[in-house]
Amino acid sequence: MGAPIRQTTQNSPETPKDTKKENLLHKLRRLVSSMRSSMGTSTSKEVTPAKAEQQVPPVDEEEDEPDEWDKRIFSTGCADENAKMTDCYYETKDWRACKKEMERFRECWKAQGNDKRTSTKDA
Repeated sequence: MGAPIRQTTQNSPETPKDTKKENLLHKLRRLVSSMRSSMGTSTSKEVTPAKAEQQVPPVDEEEDEPDEWDKRIFSTGCADENAKMTDCYYETKDWRACKKEMERFRECWKAQGNDKRTSTKDA
């Protein structure tokens, strides 16, 4: 008959199914983010629509446009550094293990003038 269905509560840990879904969503967002940034700055050959359809997994109509968060991150000029920093945390669940990625993001942030634009102060 199969394993009994486990009831989850707010305080219970995530089920393996939830974690797998979260991992897939994270990878999909990274792929889309990476493709958007490379398409805007790439000097290589143009991707034909047929090839683009083969490379990009289908997404909902709502996902065709970058959301507000993506727009804000891309406007900083540090989207790649942000993605690497976020990936590091996602994989390790410990910001202390991501000091190198955080420093690269901080350097990019300053180099792009975002600290002046947003009145960011070093702690």
